[in-house]
Amino acid sequence: MSSSHMRPARYRWWVIGILFLVAFINFGDRSIIGTVGPLILKAFHFNASQYGLILGAFGFGVVGVELLLSGSLIRRFQPRGLVAGMMLLWSVLLGITVTATSVGVFVLWRVLFGMSEGSNWPAFESLIARWMAKDETARAFNMTWAGISMSGLVFPPVVVFLATRFTWRGPFIVLGVVGVIVTILFYWMITNYPEQNHHVTPTEREYIMTRRLVPRPVGQRYSWKRLLSSGSVWWAALGSFASAYTLYLISGWLAVYLTEIRHVPYSHVGFLLAAAFAGGILAAIISGAVSDRFYKKGRVHVARAVLPAISSIVGGIALLAVQVVSSLTLIMILVGLTTFFAQAVNGILGATAMDIGPHEPHMTGQIITGIGGVGGILAPLVTGFAVQATHSFNAAFLIAGGLSLVIGACMLILFRIHPVPLNPDQNEDLVVGK
Repeated sequence: MSSSHMRPARYRWWVIGILFLVAFINFGDRSIIGTVGPLILKAFHFNASQYGLILGAFGFGVVGVELLLSGSLIRRFQPRGLVAGMMLLWSVLLGITVTATSVGVFVLWRVLFGMSEGSNWPAFESLIARWMAKDETARAFNMTWAGISMSGLVFPPVVVFLATRFTWRGPFIVLGVVGVIVTILFYWMITNYPEQNHHVTPTEREYIMTRRLVPRPVGQRYSWKRLLSSGSVWWAALGSFASAYTLYLISGWLAVYLTEIRHVPYSHVGFLLAAAFAGGILAAIISGAVSDRFYKKGRVHVARAVLPAISSIVGGIALLAVQVVSSLTLIMILVGLTTFFAQAVNGILGATAMDIGPHEPHMTGQIITGIGGVGGILAPLVTGFAVQATHSFNAAFLIAGGLSLVIGACMLILFRIHPVPLNPDQNEDLVVGK
């Protein structure tokens, strides 16, 4: 027997590991900007609304590409080439960020920076749909999405260490260099399809090809009219919006809240931010496995709609409860629970996007994650204006928690999984392999 047949048929999970690493590095910039926020405010004497504008500028760049262009870019360049090219651009822009000295320049670099990330998550969804069996997609997407939580766990203490020794600019330069290295690794290990990769054994290749989501018929594509008229797409998009709003609030403003409102010494902030994102790691491990278990039993509605709805509700309640406790320990526990359930929402909805649009998951992902990106614009801006006006975070927590609670409750009642067909007479049950 050849050595290729003796290798374990698990290379597809190495692919997911690389996607995890890319997500881990990509979210690093938001971990950095959020962690060094108190230092930037002090160095340039920005107020809360100006800082909120700087944070929100990233979201404008992300949404501009993600919502309007990412599907077309993936069709033209394929996910492997697109992610690698954007990662290189991202790394360069990360280094250029250190030249900013005014609100206008910060905003410009952050918009361009967001544009370099805008196509990543639809591209990830496309790769996962091509590389994974359909009852593995929730675990695969959650593992990829866990890179965000791991970034929030690992980066803050490192950023505080670097920033206290090399000013706020040091972490940006270091991460830019790391980004180039990860780009090379990604391009070397990943191909657009498992059929193109010599590391994949014949057994694993057959396993993937017979169990993955149905590939798009040659020459046919989803129309925007069909996608935008799908209630399933819009409910998933609203869930993504609520969870992204919460995560951007926490990643961008928690350090400022801790130092300015709770008077925590900056040297302790890194470890508290890391603790806040630890819940997201647990969610990635648990929620994807639970969702796929229900999926295997044929309970698609529970797996892909009910679980994210309940997670949104519970996460919203946890964030609302932050306002009524005074103990810093309890506050951090509640914030950790919030990130746990926000991670669960986004991780499961990534798989939901593939079930709703199995022929071109990057197109449904473009809408769902793009609307989620709008939350990434509004959360920093609204929080900045609320804090500036009230000198408190109560209104900011009320808005974010209320959004998650209300949208989750509506999803629980109204959200149903209806795959978008390419043709009016297509049997939708066959598309998702029920």
